[in-house]
Amino acid sequence: MRVGYEARGRLARRTTRTILLAPIPRVLKRLKEKGFLNNKNMPTRNGRYINIDLWNIVGNYRAVERGVLNYYSMANNYGRLAARVHFSLKCSCALTISSKMKLKTMRGAFRKHGKNLTIVGEKRSISFPKISYVRPHNSLSIKEPSLDLALDKLIYRFKR
Repeated sequence: MRVGYEARGRLARRTTRTILLAPIPRVLKRLKEKGFLNNKNMPTRNGRYINIDLWNIVGNYRAVERGVLNYYSMANNYGRLAARVHFSLKCSCALTISSKMKLKTMRGAFRKHGKNLTIVGEKRSISFPKISYVRPHNSLSIKEPSLDLALDKLIYRFKR
């Protein structure tokens, strides 16, 4: 790294590396449009998932989370994005499960299925575990040209 002076005359490091930042407000806006967040950017139940079984509800939420985080895996603010997206989608999943099972609150869903929302079926189980907020070293290639197309593909995996 080269050392130089910035506009105010303070000593600063200069780097030629491009800084890529994920647009967190835009991602939250897109999640709000898809029904995962309410107007205050807080998690809410997603009514379009209530009529499918618990296994597929958790699978859909995990697929949406994986898609968003893989798309922005090269961002420098990956940790903040991952924390916000994981919190939003996990709480929205818990609210959707509690609404489906008539458990009244998110606390009821976590109490019944554990903090990882583990759903046990016949010979299989699925959960929504905590993820690492560290940026992955091996990023996956993105085949979709935009976030909107990638989210649309993931969300509408199960047609009614």
